[in-house]
This record gives sequence, structure tokens and C-alpha cells, in this order.
Amino acid sequence: TATGLNAADSITGITYTYTGTGATSYGPSTTAPTAAGTYAITPSAVVFASAGSAAKYSTITYTPGSFTISKRALTVTPTNQNIVYGATAAISFGVTGFAGSESAATAAGYVAPSCVVSTYSVTSNAGTTHLITCSGGSATNYTFTTTAIATATVTKATLTVTPDAKSVTYGDAAPTLTFSVNGFRNSQSASTAASYIAPTCSSSYTRTSVAGTPVTISCSGGSATNYIFDNSTAASITIAKISTLTITAGSPS
Repeated sequence: TATGLNAADSITGITYTYTGTGATSYGPSTTAPTAAGTYAITPSAVVFASAGSAAKYSTITYTPGSFTISKRALTVTPTNQNIVYGATAAISFGVTGFAGSESAATAAGYVAPSCVVSTYSVTSNAGTTHLITCSGGSATNYTFTTTAIATATVTKATLTVTPDAKSVTYGDAAPTLTFSVNGFRNSQSASTAASYIAPTCSSSYTRTSVAGTPVTISCSGGSATNYIFDNSTAASITIAKISTLTITAGSPS
């Protein structure tokens, strides 16, 4: 503002010089700052619309001012998500509120916040839920709001059931069907996994099943506290022909 300006005069230009103060390092520069901080602003070199206007004033006094650019707030929002039983938690979150086209990759001095599931461990049972909270984060021109929360739900891990292929000779009794189960977590096995009930495997094989035509072995079922069962893999019973059929004519008497 200009105090004492004659009504007949008008100002068309003033040079402003900006300097950072306190912890803010900037200038002196005639380019206005944009980064968060505290600045002194010093006017100089007034330009009047009329060249003769300056001569009307015995003294032109320039009084410095100051201003502060506050940091912009970023909002951190964790994502509701599932964690597979036995897995290490990898928590995802979003950060919104960047100015213009800035992002986490381009904002000056950006250090990401962190989000944790404090009550979760790799032994947490499927079906349990755990609170996700965030904290921290820093940047030259931003503060971080980390009050939002989310929920992590533990889901069952998958066990893969694989039946074993079998071979018989035509007319043999049905073979004993066996299978393997893979995918246990936390060093568990069928004998230690909570509430484990084994799947079953079956086939349509009979003693009269045709040699040379494989018979499919398929599996189903299975349950456990922390697992689901993938029974999509099949195998076969291979039926070989009887090796030798000997026909002997009787001797006439």
C-alpha cells in the first residue's frame, strides 16, 4: 500500500525483493518464492505513471514487510485389505492433496509415511481382523495427516492337492489311491494344522476297466482352520494288458 500518494499521481510499478528469514533460506531475489517458509519482502524503485510525479515528494520511504507460506496438508489413507494366512503384511496406502502436478515422486524432500498392523503376526488365524494405522511422513512443503484407519482381514491360505498316478494290469484290484498336499505355512503339516481334515481321492476303476484306457483320479473335500483346498489337479490309473495269454490244445486219446 502507498500512504501519502497525491490523488493526481498513480504508481505503475514497484520492485519487490524477497529474502528468507529464520530457518528459511532464500534470495535475495525479485522472484516471489513458492516454497513453505517465512520471508521478508522489501519494496524499491517505484515507477510513476508520469515521469514528473517523483519530484513532488521530498522523500520516498520503502518499508519492508513479511509473510509466511504455510505447508500444505497431505492426507494419508490406508487401504482395507486381505492378508493371506502366514504371509508378511505389506500394507498399501494412498497420499492425496499434492499441489498442482506434484506427486510423491517429485515433491521436494518427500519421505513417505509408514503404515502398520500392530496386532497381526504370521500366526494370526484366518478370519481375524486387525487395525491398520499410519504415522510419520515429511516433505519440504507438506505436513501429513495420518488419522485415517483401515482394517486388515486374514484369509485362508491355499493347499494344493495332487493325486499320485497309478499303474495296474488288467483285472487287478483297485490300487490304493495316494496324494500329496503342499502349501502349508509356518512349518505346519497335515498332522499339526488346526482342525485339519484330509481330502479324499477316487476313481471309477474296476477290475473290468479296459486295458489301454486311462481312468481319471480326482480329489475333493478337505478342510482346516487356516486353509482352503485346491483339488483341480487330476491323475490317471494306467491299465496294462495281461502280458501273456497261453492257449494249449489238448492231446487226442
